[in-house]
Amino acid sequence: MTRLFVGNLPYRLDQQVFVQAFADQGIAVQNAHLPLDRDTGQGRGFGFIDVQDETVPLALSAGNNVEIGGRRLRVNEATRPESSHSRPARGAVRNAPQIAAPRDSDPHSRVWAEAPASPSVEPRGRRGRRDRSPERDW
Repeated sequence: MTRLFVGNLPYRLDQQVFVQAFADQGIAVQNAHLPLDRDTGQGRGFGFIDVQDETVPLALSAGNNVEIGGRRLRVNEATRPESSHSRPARGAVRNAPQIAAPRDSDPHSRVWAEAPASPSVEPRGRRGRRDRSPERDW
């Protein structure tokens, strides 16, 4: 069984109409999924269908000729998104120091591991201006 991505769908599409559009082309859909927007509850404009491996070429060619709600569908083989390890999780701070394992047996004693080296930043004085140093002639 192969999963196909179907794009350019109308936002207010019913799943039965979605499946019937492919059935009219002679494509037996095993499973259909229309993701919904969590805020509005409307469709997100794309969906997925599962078809038998033998009917994939037919589904790709015939599916691209289907029109629903005045929109021509776009059908491709679905691919998995990139690994979620390639980007930090929401709220994660990049280059933040890590907490090392607790010392001895005291569970409350945690020490910060050595933080990554950061570029030296000149300290600023009052009102955000750089402190005046004697070597500078203002």
